[in-house]
Amino acid sequence: MNRGVALTRERTRRSRPARRETELTFLRLVPGHSAVHRLWAGTKLLVAAELALMVSISPTWEMIGVAAAVVALELLVARLPLGAFPRLPTWFFVLFAISGLLSLWSATKPVADVGGIAVSLGGLEQWARFTALALVLAYAFLAYLALPALWTHHEHQKGLADLPMVTRTAQGIPGDPINVGLVGDNRDVLCAMQAAGWYPADPVTLRSSIEIAGSVLLDRPYRDAPVSPLFYLDRREDLAFEKPDGRSADHRHHVRFWKVLDQGQEQRCD
Repeated sequence: MNRGVALTRERTRRSRPARRETELTFLRLVPGHSAVHRLWAGTKLLVAAELALMVSISPTWEMIGVAAAVVALELLVARLPLGAFPRLPTWFFVLFAISGLLSLWSATKPVADVGGIAVSLGGLEQWARFTALALVLAYAFLAYLALPALWTHHEHQKGLADLPMVTRTAQGIPGDPINVGLVGDNRDVLCAMQAAGWYPADPVTLRSSIEIAGSVLLDRPYRDAPVSPLFYLDRREDLAFEKPDGRSADHRHHVRFWKVLDQGQEQRCD
């Protein structure tokens, strides 16, 4: 598959650089192979719910510190880059600072005298405590309630709109999700995958089973190692490919394809 590249001619006259817009992003997918990434999604949801519940029931500095320590430990273990953190516009930080300054003029004790001006340390403490609580609850509400409830899916291929998007094992257990589709016949798919460095997987036989066991135990390459069968619409995969990611078959990527539509929205008869 060829990827289109657009080229533009550089102007000889210097132009004023365009102002970069601040991207408002709260949730971002960050792939990785850390212990946090390998955790079951339900475990992460339970931990987030417990932290939110703990801080909401007892919003003390100790509880907030425990929640912050858990989040900081998770970020360190996951080794998230700085670019993965939310990007907020400038006005958010301005309003955040103004609200903190306004809390200093409340009458909540203790009150300190700074240069003849009464500064409410108690008001600042309450502001910081409830701001931290509000941020935790807002994130939990948006990430696990509001966004999943408002999520919609638009299917470009109308023939796929009512079909399941999960494969199943031979025992009927849900397997891998369907997350990629190609337009073309078998020849198109074979040529595209070969050009991308993928190899057709061998069928599961006694010989291939012995070879993959030897590849894993002896740490030797087997680029055509078989993949376990999965079923979609009660059919085994039509094509299977794999791409080595190490010396043996123990480290590899694999993908399976099923032919689903005889003709898609592109009106191609493949």
